[in-house]
Amino acid sequence: MISKLATTYEIDNPELAVAELAAGVLEGPALKQNSVGILFCYSDMDTKTFMTLLCESVPFNIVGCNCIASMDDEDGFHEMAAVLLVLSADDCAFHTVVSGAVTAEGVEQQAAAVCGQLLSSAGQKPGLVLAFPAVGGNIPMEGYSQAFSKELAGIPILGGIPTTNYESGEKAAVICNTEVSDDRLVLLGITGNVHPVWTVMIPEDHTFPRKRKVVSSHGTAINRVGEQTFVEYLESMGIPVAEDTETGVLTYVTYPLVVEQEDEQGNQFSYSRVVRYANRQEGSVTVLAGVPQGATISFCTYRREDVISSVEQGMRQVLQQLGDGQERSSLLMVSCIARYLLLLPGTGGEADIVGQMLPEGMHAIGFYSGGEVAPIPEIPGKSFMYNETLVFCAF
Repeated sequence: MISKLATTYEIDNPELAVAELAAGVLEGPALKQNSVGILFCYSDMDTKTFMTLLCESVPFNIVGCNCIASMDDEDGFHEMAAVLLVLSADDCAFHTVVSGAVTAEGVEQQAAAVCGQLLSSAGQKPGLVLAFPAVGGNIPMEGYSQAFSKELAGIPILGGIPTTNYESGEKAAVICNTEVSDDRLVLLGITGNVHPVWTVMIPEDHTFPRKRKVVSSHGTAINRVGEQTFVEYLESMGIPVAEDTETGVLTYVTYPLVVEQEDEQGNQFSYSRVVRYANRQEGSVTVLAGVPQGATISFCTYRREDVISSVEQGMRQVLQQLGDGQERSSLLMVSCIARYLLLLPGTGGEADIVGQMLPEGMHAIGFYSGGEVAPIPEIPGKSFMYNETLVFCAF
């Protein structure tokens, strides 16, 4: 498999943006028999017009999402750009599917259905699936990971949720050719000669000692932990009680929750959740994705230097896995938007490190997400929806 990369900054001119991207990936060495594009574009673009023109200009399917910021190995970090990575191979096939409208009530069943469509389209078990789930209309993100683990068990699934600059009024949308939507699930399955390796970096190095068991939670709300309300738990550790989303997110990205949980078979695993805001009257907090009753939680501190350190550590883990003799041309990087906030104002730190450490001959592409999809390191064959996490996948 080979890869070709192109970037445009013409976010206000769809025609010129398409011309630059098409030239970047179609000129030079010829594409192989099968090709597909992975696109991350700035959320304030006229994505529908842009995708209509782009699909008319290139001879392959395109999947991806819009985002508040993207990155690649050639130009680094981008806040206002569109980045296109084209995968092309004679010995791989690329299968793209998009769901119908997903609802909050039916997300797991609807995601399971499109997973079935992917398997039927591929005709065999994919070696890698890239997933781009939308969460418009308050779709619970954990419903997607439940479907992935059941319907695509044993297949590495990686990807992330789109992000947007909410002040602009644009929606956080996923992309599959000319389909641009905030309530769809897009999947790309790769069959044939593909050998993915990955790593998942959650914030867990500086954990507070006061662990508590969740005794009452519902949806994305956590009400009581141990013998305390969650607000009392916050106050006992001197963590601010922020009661609106804007203040809350900016406060709690520095205090992510580390969750320890068991699956149905009793296997233990850890992940991170970000608190959105607290409700002092009810004593609860709302998090980006649910935490079940019975899970054990603790806060940790997370700072800019921890973000940078995790990129270096994650890249070292990927590089160690690349020494198995398999050829790989591409690196996907999905980093939580909470990490982006911690890097401000020096937002290019993650992309710079990747560009410095990436092996010659490989291209990297990535974006800042509202939730990260990746395998559970502790439980082979299962995938999960993370927060405040960095995911790498080389293939």
